[in-house]
Formats: sequence, C-alpha cells, structure tokens
Amino acid sequence: MGWQTTLRSRPFMVAASFFAALLSCACAAGEAVPDKAAPKTNPGAGAAAQPGPAKKDAPVVPQDVEKDLKAAGWTTITGTWTKKGKNIYEVTDGKLETPKTNGVMQVIVFAGGTGSVKVMVRNSQKKEKFSHRVTDPNTGNLLRTITKDLTTGFGFEVEPAAAKPCTPYAIPNSKPQSYRAAMEKEVPLSGARNKFFVSLNENKLELYLNDARKHNSNYKLTDEGPFTIEISGTATIESPQVMGK
Repeated sequence: MGWQTTLRSRPFMVAASFFAALLSCACAAGEAVPDKAAPKTNPGAGAAAQPGPAKKDAPVVPQDVEKDLKAAGWTTITGTWTKKGKNIYEVTDGKLETPKTNGVMQVIVFAGGTGSVKVMVRNSQKKEKFSHRVTDPNTGNLLRTITKDLTTGFGFEVEPAAAKPCTPYAIPNSKPQSYRAAMEKEVPLSGARNKFFVSLNENKLELYLNDARKHNSNYKLTDEGPFTIEISGTATIESPQVMGK
C-alpha cells in the first residue's frame, strides 16, 4: 500500500477556571450604624468553592492525525486518538469510515489492548441472533436447530486474544437467495501485532490474517454500507488504510 507519513506531536492542554465570591455591604446615606450592632453574616460567605463532578474528556482527534488519516482514505474520524509512534495510534471509542463499497483495507492491531476492533466492509446490517429449525422432510420432526450470530458487516471482529471472521451466510428458504454476515469460529491471536486485510470487489470477498487467507467467496451480497474500522474501549492500531471506490 505504501502509505507513510511523518506526524508531529502536539500537546493537548485543558484550561480550568476558578471563581471566588465577594461579599460587600453598604450603608444608606445619613444612617448611623450602632457601634454594638452585630454584623450580618452570610453562612456561605468565605466558604471554599466546592468542585462539581468531574466531566469526561470530550473525544479528541488532533489536526495532524486527522489530516494523515484522511490521506489514508478515511472520510469520517471520531473518538479519542493519541499518536504513539509513526502511523501508530492509541484509540478510545473511535471509528474510521468511508462510503466506499468496493476496495481493500488493512489495519494492524497490537496485543495488550482492552478493547475490541471491528474491521468491516458493507457495514450496514443488523446484529442479531438467527435460528433455523431443520426438520425431516417426510415426518416433519425436528432434526436440529442451527443458530448463527449475524453481525453488521463482512470482515473481522477482533478481541484482545482472538478474532472472528465474519463471512456470508446463506439465509435458509430466502427467495431470491440472500446472504448475511455471520461470525465464524474464533481464531486465536498469539502475536504482538496482527494484521487484518479485507478485500471486496463487487461480490468477491477475501479475508486475510497476517497474510494468510482465511476466507474466499463470491456470493450475491448487499451493496449497501461503508468500509469501517471501529474501536470499542481502548486499543492500539497501526497504519489503518483503505483504497477503493
């Protein structure tokens, strides 16, 4: 892909304001104040201002990070991004998105994070459980029940220790035949860095994990939904790139 950038670190500063209350009293003109009169007091005067509940920091995408991610093909960038090295970012509750429907994308996910990462194409489907009852065609007796975890797009759902390929699943008895994204059996992750690559050209879908192909198919797929990398929680990623149309 050959995407390389040089990033400049910019500190993020938060300004805090402090308020103090002033107490003043005034005497009406021509009125004498008795010497022994007890001064009026305000129980709250002079009390230290009590801090309110801490506010959660707003999401932050530094301008230089945003510029380089857009140069890498992304149009929408949200969440909190911290540059940790060349093309390396610590991300909290972030998302990269582009309205492409055909193309390729890749990202490297570092081990040791606490969050999950979704690497998806045609990412507009509904996440739900799907169950299908298989019966004997002669007796109608139940033979088995098939349950699938349908997800939002085709690609990978990445957890700290494993990844689940998300591939086309033929919905039984659908006419015309329709395919939904469904999670397959998880694949353990053992390396310090794991590269995820997704390619989609019309209906031809290929998934690679660390340059090893994990899926290859060519079914009639939905043509709706963007290319997306979404981080829930906190994870460190490297070189998130996308190309296509």
